Amino acid sequence: MDGILEKHHGLIASVTRLYALLIQMRYLSPADVSYPPHTSPPVSVPLLQTIGFDDEVIELIQVLPAIKPAVTWGWHMKAAQIVPRSIAVSYLDPSGGHVDEGLFDFIRSGGFDNQHYAEANATLLPPWMFRLTVAGNVPPGLDLIYNVQYRSITEWTQIATRSWQECPGRPAETVMDEIAGKLKTLEWVPYYDPTDDGYAEPASREIVDSPLIMENFRPLGFSGSPVPLPLDDHEAALAKTQEVIGSGGVDGIRERLNRWIALQKLYRDCGWGSGDDDDAFDGDEFEARRLDLITTAKTLDDDKTRTAAAGPSREAMAALMRDNPVMAQHIMQELHGDTSHLMSEAQCDAKEETEQRVRDFWKQRAGDQAV
Repeated sequence: MDGILEKHHGLIASVTRLYALLIQMRYLSPADVSYPPHTSPPVSVPLLQTIGFDDEVIELIQVLPAIKPAVTWGWHMKAAQIVPRSIAVSYLDPSGGHVDEGLFDFIRSGGFDNQHYAEANATLLPPWMFRLTVAGNVPPGLDLIYNVQYRSITEWTQIATRSWQECPGRPAETVMDEIAGKLKTLEWVPYYDPTDDGYAEPASREIVDSPLIMENFRPLGFSGSPVPLPLDDHEAALAKTQEVIGSGGVDGIRERLNRWIALQKLYRDCGWGSGDDDDAFDGDEFEARRLDLITTAKTLDDDKTRTAAAGPSREAMAALMRDNPVMAQHIMQELHGDTSHLMSEAQCDAKEETEQRVRDFWKQRAGDQAV
């Protein structure tokens, strides 16, 4: 193992630093991270051999710090991310070697979508490469794939323009330290919901980046293609959105921008980034304020969901019946003919009032930097 430790020191050291940072930021707890030798849960060497990794990969996995499966369980986007929209892969095995091998075919996949994931071994990554993260189904998630031969990381966004082979690898330590840098500056903000204790699932964790990044990967309104929004000028981005799809789209993006800014402010208000001294950050104060923010936001979101549960207003349906009876009939079929789902004018007013309260909440929490 000494040779592995020396050869891959850059990856091991930078992953160790990254997990320490996420613990300091109260995104992970110390108990969420396992350090070698891994015993509870262990690394199942026979399982990794069955999956097809070569000996060097298996040896490296055994000496690499790992986020425990209890935090990454389920392979869904609620689990622990270390880059936006991409969850950490844990090779620790709490099942005694009984993990579904199809899951690990997915981990080794070199395809673009679920159809490719199900294909034969021709689509798998080489046995000397393994994922550190797996991207979500919605771009632009990022697969970080480590190559033990070159000690490099391939950063692959699964948008069907380039295969992973066309993405150049970069030194592992460079990539991991860049991730840590974006977290330290709060360009990427760790979000953890300690109140989320859904059945058999880890609590929600997310690395939050500017919502404008996501907007630049999908069509804006009915334009058919993404409309580039400037990332460094929020007002210009909102103006472009207003131009293309109107105020409804602006309200949604404004709310998400203010949420991101409010999460940044929460860290800074507790001393994050106020100096070189790590002790400047008051983690306990941060956790108390985060709990207050999350509890209030959830109450508002519940109210918003409740008022949005009804269908369109009666007035809107009457106008639609006049102007587009085919569409109106389709909506009524979706409602199974139950007109109780149609909203009264008062219900419409209540819905708008609740949505405005949510927008006002995030604007207030975002402070002077609110948009």
